Amino acid sequence: MFTPLGRSPDPPNAHDGRSPPNRFPLRASLGLAGLLVASFFLSLILAPGFERALSFLPRRILNPGDFWDFALGGLTLVSHALVHADSSHLILNLCMVLPFAAVLETRFGPAATLRIFWGSVAAGVLTHLAVYGGSHGLMGASAGASGLLGAWMRGKVRNGWAFFALAALWIAANHPRGLGVAESVSWQAHLGGFLAGMALLPASPAPEPSRPSEASGSQKDSSSGR
Repeated sequence: MFTPLGRSPDPPNAHDGRSPPNRFPLRASLGLAGLLVASFFLSLILAPGFERALSFLPRRILNPGDFWDFALGGLTLVSHALVHADSSHLILNLCMVLPFAAVLETRFGPAATLRIFWGSVAAGVLTHLAVYGGSHGLMGASAGASGLLGAWMRGKVRNGWAFFALAALWIAANHPRGLGVAESVSWQAHLGGFLAGMALLPASPAPEPSRPSEASGSQKDSSSGR
């Protein structure tokens, strides 16, 4: 179709007064970001009890005081993603969570996006626990953000060599001896989340959301005119 210079082609359904709906509203991505922000402010208001309750403390899993202590430890396998050390920690994670979650949700749907994020959070803390044992706790959504990145890379980068090069660069950037990441950062949790995100990416995009057909719309119009 010929398009005059300086004018873009008309969008679909432009002539009938309708604009095409978004494939998936970004409710999961924005809701996830909102949950992280809300939890951060709650941790400031209710500190230090709120932060301690949600943070992952290995003792609760490896040497619990009672059943409820162990149950809380199981919950913190994912709840630790809701608390952050400071505002810069939160903002850095949001800068990864929002764009990658939005891209994945648009293509694979909200359920798959949340499954990737929370599955990567759990995989990250289990990797951290396997490496450090009971010596280090964990907080922050970095493993989930890394999982979203890993899933995006697997779905977007088709060239095998380019994928491995980007993955190696990301791993080097997270290693304390690589590009100067602080020793307090658990790069093992990042790596566990990154690998889990790649593994949890669905094989195919989510089906289109169901919409009323043109036929049903025309029938409704005809029936209302009787």
